[in-house]
Amino acid sequence: MATSDDSNTLPHNAKAPRILVVEDDVTVSNVLSVTLPNLGYIVAGIVSTGEEAIEHMERERPDLAMMDIRLKGRMDGIKAAQIARDQFGVPVVYMTAYTGTLAFQCALGTDPRTQLSKPFTKQDIQTAIELALSQKETDNLPPHSTQ
Repeated sequence: MATSDDSNTLPHNAKAPRILVVEDDVTVSNVLSVTLPNLGYIVAGIVSTGEEAIEHMERERPDLAMMDIRLKGRMDGIKAAQIARDQFGVPVVYMTAYTGTLAFQCALGTDPRTQLSKPFTKQDIQTAIELALSQKETDNLPPHSTQ
């Protein structure tokens, strides 16, 4: 269990980012539902289809989505990620076991903040989230800012 002295958690005064998990593998969802809070993040929701992800983002506006590329339903993770970025400004961390596939190459064209290759570790998760959130902050800076 993470404590405030644990180097893997957020500082006490930091606002915990809200993360939507979009994953149709129950085992992976369960692991993330435990791991994310242990790292100091809030699980904003867990959904298993691209359609559910978009509905959730419209209502809740999470800070980040962790999205599997291959999902159940008509909308895959690639399309859901495009909508997340374009309509809601939600950055996406892709999760996939298929990094050498055409689908993964297509996913890279959607400007993901980073990606996790399955299986991944707790440290992999934290690093990917921190990178994605830091890039989001950089993206939100005024055009002429140098910070």
